[in-house]
Amino acid sequence: MTLRHLIMLLISNIYLSINCKGQYWNDVGGGVTFDTSNTAYAYIESMEVYNGELYVGGGFTMAGNTPAYSLARWNGSVWDSVGLGFGPNCGGTLNDFCVYNSELYAGGSFLGMCSGLPWPNNYIPGCKNFAKWDGSNWSSASPVTPGDQLSISEIKCLAVYNNELYAGGNFVQVGNLSVNRIAKWNGVSWDNVGGGVTGGFGYVECMTVYNGSLYVGGDFSYAGGIPAQNIARWNGSQWDSVGSAFGALNGVPRVLLADTFNHALVAGGSFSLAGGNLALGVAEWNDSSWSGLGNDTLIGIVDLGIYHNELYGGHHFTNFYKWDGSSWNYLADVNNTITSLKVFNDELYIAGYFDSINGIPFSRIARFSILNSNSNNSFGENLLFNIYPNPALSSITIDLKSGTSEQFCSIVFLNSLGVPEKEIEVLDFIREPDCAIEFSIKELKTGLHFIGLRTTNESLVGIQKFIKF
Repeated sequence: MTLRHLIMLLISNIYLSINCKGQYWNDVGGGVTFDTSNTAYAYIESMEVYNGELYVGGGFTMAGNTPAYSLARWNGSVWDSVGLGFGPNCGGTLNDFCVYNSELYAGGSFLGMCSGLPWPNNYIPGCKNFAKWDGSNWSSASPVTPGDQLSISEIKCLAVYNNELYAGGNFVQVGNLSVNRIAKWNGVSWDNVGGGVTGGFGYVECMTVYNGSLYVGGDFSYAGGIPAQNIARWNGSQWDSVGSAFGALNGVPRVLLADTFNHALVAGGSFSLAGGNLALGVAEWNDSSWSGLGNDTLIGIVDLGIYHNELYGGHHFTNFYKWDGSSWNYLADVNNTITSLKVFNDELYIAGYFDSINGIPFSRIARFSILNSNSNNSFGENLLFNIYPNPALSSITIDLKSGTSEQFCSIVFLNSLGVPEKEIEVLDFIREPDCAIEFSIKELKTGLHFIGLRTTNESLVGIQKFIKF
């Protein structure tokens, strides 16, 4: 054995005996696109989980191979439409979803939900910019007279607080009710929210519930007449500033997230100061003061999400990050804006305007998961297959265990970052359990790699690590 191989063997034993983490990106049924007759650029603006499915809204006409007009749902295996959505000729943008009273509410800037009838009855009445879905049908979210909801110019965000649904945006009237950029719906009627927000460009961009209050972010100077720079909190009866009245956030927050794991409110967006402290795009509020979250420049963060008790951020300028408690770690090169993060079926879904991640094609949506190993060299409690030799020089043998072969359609090799390096269909192999097969790994780089089995529903399971000399 050469000195090089001896050193590699010692390093390999260390890698194979300790816990390690990698990442894995997986396709979501082909993503969303426009059909070939449309040259527009497809995108996803929002996501929400409802009745065990992931709903997405944006601008597209196809979800996978399924016609879906700007609205679609994913059950973990296949795409389906959400009624007729906006329809083939009904334009607009869906900015946010929210589940309220066991129904899915949608808000945005759209003409309405398609009825399937010819013009002028091609829209479901009362669904302009605000509508609800009961799992089977779209309907008007509130009983207004025809034309009343035309006064809602745009809804940017939705949130449930104290058993009422709050809508924020840039509107000043809901039906016959005058409001200032925010209103609440109790299931029967709309109501004002303490005078709303005013000043600045005058709009609400994001909302979340944290420690018993509704936190509201946007571009404004006052909330209910109280000075509040771009962020305020509502306790159900009155407004209050969040820290210094005119020194909270010096730019617009795009997202507010209640980090229940770290017991803090996290804001992300286009600001550089929070409470007078340096905060380059991400800040944390601990109920008494603001502080910047790291010294990295993340101005332009569009959405934040908690996955496996860790904080992730999607950026306007094409990058995907994870917070490690002291700094932001770059995870992936996404070639266009990330607009939304959502956890579904123990995977973190990211969506937006991109069509590739780390150079791999993904059409506006992808799912991210952590490859988290343990000391027995498996990522699960039970090994689905054996691999040997490990470490290996030029080839590796995979021995699939009995009773599992019918579930899998291919074997996937990934690098240390979880990026797929090659995928091999093994139809003959998976039909014959207890049959070992050898694969060449000559083209793989020296170092740590992962290997897993792809199931028929596109999930990657049974992942193990191995070392290539």
